[in-house]
Amino acid sequence: MRMPDNNNQGLDKLQKLKMEIEKDLEKKTGKKRQSSEKRKKISLSDDLRKRLTTSKSSNVAVDEIRTPIDIERYLTDLSLTDLKGVLRNCTEKDRNIGIQENFKGLLDILNKNLKNADEKFTALVQNVKKDYTFFNFFLTKVLMGKDINKEMKAFYKNYQDSIYPFLLIIFYTVFQTGSYASLKNILRVVEKNDQDLLPELITAMIKHDYMGVSKSIGAIYRQNQFRDYQNIASALPYLLNSDDESHIRVVNTLEKKKHHRCSKIYREYLTKEEINTDKTLSECPMGMFILAKKLLRNGQLQEAKDISKELVRMKDPHGILLQSSMIYASKDEATAFKVWYESLKPYKTIMLGWESESQTQFKGLGLDRGTRSIRLEEFQIPDNIATFKAQIGKRLNQHTDFEIFLYPYEELRALFSPYCCQLYYSIN
Repeated sequence: MRMPDNNNQGLDKLQKLKMEIEKDLEKKTGKKRQSSEKRKKISLSDDLRKRLTTSKSSNVAVDEIRTPIDIERYLTDLSLTDLKGVLRNCTEKDRNIGIQENFKGLLDILNKNLKNADEKFTALVQNVKKDYTFFNFFLTKVLMGKDINKEMKAFYKNYQDSIYPFLLIIFYTVFQTGSYASLKNILRVVEKNDQDLLPELITAMIKHDYMGVSKSIGAIYRQNQFRDYQNIASALPYLLNSDDESHIRVVNTLEKKKHHRCSKIYREYLTKEEINTDKTLSECPMGMFILAKKLLRNGQLQEAKDISKELVRMKDPHGILLQSSMIYASKDEATAFKVWYESLKPYKTIMLGWESESQTQFKGLGLDRGTRSIRLEEFQIPDNIATFKAQIGKRLNQHTDFEIFLYPYEELRALFSPYCCQLYYSIN
């Protein structure tokens, strides 16, 4: 026998009581209450309200939101409209002026109004000297293309027990350098922070400790946090760990995402199922990489070249992968292997997928890989280009191909929400 849902019964009783009160007010005042249709325009959507009230962490989640990272940590798969509704609701509900201004600054970021956000956070840090206000202040500066290297060090020194300075350093490194070598250089900073599960996960990702990634993701999953991001961080490590069941579960979860942009882009990256429009793909670096590969398959070489140049300008290493593949296709194998080797050397190990039946002349991109058929191996980068060329070359011919996965570059970029990512690259 199915037990009655006490929560629903309680909500029904409250709704009935509310209607009775409204009727009584109408009789006493002679004024008709606003229709439900009109009220919907200024309130949270029914779907969002239901999801927030049924979420295991919702009671604390909204109150915990202070930065764009917290949006990723506590909320899941919201449309931009619903997310703005959540933040406006928080602004109206909270009586603390500092927190109100902080929410307004976050709304400015979501509305792509960095000038207003910068003014709000600049004023806020004068009076509210919290780790999250300084994070938002400095994040806005980075989004605007400012060099905050010295200020960032002071922020880390003054708030060493907080996760926010560490996250700011990660953001700055990933977006402003595009360099895996730079990521490895900040590992000492990452490993010092033991206040949160996130540094443990990011450390494992940068070190290519794929079993460590799986372990950390399990702990984060049990905390019911980063419900969108955990799929992106773990999908490829599960494959390399031969955990096909978990990988399939992640892909199935990605399929259910309706609004989370990074999840939808990453799903196409993994599965090669064309679920995003060309316009959608053109609005972020990973989408542009996917689009360029589609253009190469369709014989649109010049358009793909233009995207590769733009990605290189944006300091996205996937631009180099595109260029080296096109160099190889032009019959200049020596240069192609040199470019591949120099770009991959800092990684020490990389994820490689091999295809035994491929007709493409553009190697290294997995253009002929079937949907959902990644066969991964961990490849050790040798200490000289001759050995690198020999190891790849002995398996590479006109009927085979390999695919390079630059884990964890895109995976770390996705941590900072699609809003910050798109906003950064639209300006810088």
